[in-house]
Amino acid sequence: MQAESGKAPDGASEPVEGLAEATTPFRQQAAGEPVHDQPAPIVAIGASAGGLEAIEQFFASITAPSRFAFVIIQHLSPDLKSLMVELLARHTQLGVLAVEDGMTPLANAIHLIPPGKTMTIEAGLLRLADCRERDVMHHLIDEFFVSLASDRGAAAIGIVLSGSGSDGCRGARAISRAGGRVLVQLPVTA
Repeated sequence: MQAESGKAPDGASEPVEGLAEATTPFRQQAAGEPVHDQPAPIVAIGASAGGLEAIEQFFASITAPSRFAFVIIQHLSPDLKSLMVELLARHTQLGVLAVEDGMTPLANAIHLIPPGKTMTIEAGLLRLADCRERDVMHHLIDEFFVSLASDRGAAAIGIVLSGSGSDGCRGARAISRAGGRVLVQLPVTA
């Protein structure tokens, strides 16, 4: 797979087809900057409930081990049991985990938001809260992306996959303003 820009996020195995960069260049690690003391870089992926195919295609191109912690924010029905862990595990060599409140994102793993929850990242920890009735039209992707921009600044990476509505737009702008990198799925591949 190959990205339209011809470049992969720093450290990724190869570019992913159907994605285009939507922001400014990503801040590169400075020479001599310690790597071992830094948390795993987070790649946040936002998708609608129908985004499973795009998610599977993305992870089919990512090889393990990966130095990235992937976090998927997907619109899921709170009334149905999610099978995303099992479904995604069939298409990747990475570990696949359902997020628990207070979890530290791990490199070489995919972290999935549970149904009926909102998620943010604060001080490097994934934080969950129950969706309230007023959150039916809640922008889960925006909420996570904005918190990621605040928590990681120029190290934030956000990917917006297929879906409807505007969820992800505000968060993508926040990541861009923080100096991070945003990729979006090209409409012709959605």
